[in-house]
Amino acid sequence: MDEISAKEFDSLVDKSFLRQQKISEIKDEILKPIEKELAGVERRILQGLQDLDKKKHVSAMGTISRTSRTSVKIPQTPEDKEKLFAWIKEQWGDEGFYAHVSVNSQTLNALYNREYEKAREDGNMDFSIPGVGEPVISYGLMRKRIK
Repeated sequence: MDEISAKEFDSLVDKSFLRQQKISEIKDEILKPIEKELAGVERRILQGLQDLDKKKHVSAMGTISRTSRTSVKIPQTPEDKEKLFAWIKEQWGDEGFYAHVSVNSQTLNALYNREYEKAREDGNMDFSIPGVGEPVISYGLMRKRIK
């Protein structure tokens, strides 16, 4: 990157705030009302499909279909998790267990960061968690507007 003066850099940072503000304004003024209207239209279409006992409808613009999805909640208590894990192992064995059980990415990263900080405080600079690859550091920007 070419050298940039402090004044030019300050101007660049201000420009990022202004562009982000413009995006927010456009979303608030244009996109959000359209999304709200679309949600209402979709509710009416779902009701219409149900009332007409149809799963799909073909119009001049295209085909719209009513879909359904069944979902269950993840066990919340240690006891319920143990029951689920035991059932999976009973049904599919260890191979099936490892194919179905996973750790949420955010949870794993929080665990890693917490343990990494503890290890650093203890002077362990070679910290790793078995089965977890090397960390990748990515950089982004966080804007905090002055009020």
